[in-house]
Amino acid sequence: MEEVVKKVWNWTIAIMLVMVLILGAVPQTVHAEPEVIHYPSGVAAGDWQWTGVGVTGSEAHIDLAATPAPVWLELLASGIQIDGAATICHPFRGGQFGWQGEIRQLVNGQWVRLETTNAWLPDAEGTFTSCAKAPAAGTYALFGYFNGPDPSKQTCAYSTDEWTAGIGDFDLDANLDFSFWLMAANLPAGTQAGYAVLKIDPAGSLTGAMTGTGTKYPADHIWSNFIDFLDYNIAFTPDFSSAVVRFWAAGCVKDFTIGPIDLDMPQ
Repeated sequence: MEEVVKKVWNWTIAIMLVMVLILGAVPQTVHAEPEVIHYPSGVAAGDWQWTGVGVTGSEAHIDLAATPAPVWLELLASGIQIDGAATICHPFRGGQFGWQGEIRQLVNGQWVRLETTNAWLPDAEGTFTSCAKAPAAGTYALFGYFNGPDPSKQTCAYSTDEWTAGIGDFDLDANLDFSFWLMAANLPAGTQAGYAVLKIDPAGSLTGAMTGTGTKYPADHIWSNFIDFLDYNIAFTPDFSSAVVRFWAAGCVKDFTIGPIDLDMPQ
């Protein structure tokens, strides 16, 4: 009987070891908890994932006052702390719209850049993602900077002097669904445009889609002079003061400082 018990116990241990090895190869996910820091909303929303045999991880709250990053970088999401080497990844939607992502490791109070891959995963129908190979246990974070169209390098054939931009509710239904708009009467109908929010004052007072794309309305449309970004909703708190937003279309680039909402959109 004792021999049978030993065999059963040995088989149980063997099965448990196999399960540990299998689970260690499956991507793990850490869910970010709400915190005080306001990240550029919509740029890198989502949770960290990692792949490493036996590696566990948890959310890491980053104190930039104690461990500052280079001034040109913004912290895009909560950090991750892992207890071993692993491949770590974070959704990075802003990478489609001119943002450059850098995963960095905290080493002796300094944020050291890792070789970072920003790409669609697992393929073109997947999620745009920022990934890096974390070499050891430690704290890691996703930083980034906007590197989209540059007004000083535009190849624009149209004058941007009379362009205007703002926030509005274009669908005119019972709900207030706000988004950015660009009025550019001199651009041809069907022109594709994009935008990116560069700065918010105060930080966190505007949330939602920090980047987006739109198409200029047809010439016979009531809003023929407009490009709206209806699919990219934004919201703002009562203390919202202003946002610096960069728009680009047809090789033209222009920055606007957009203040509190004005529902009387120009015609």
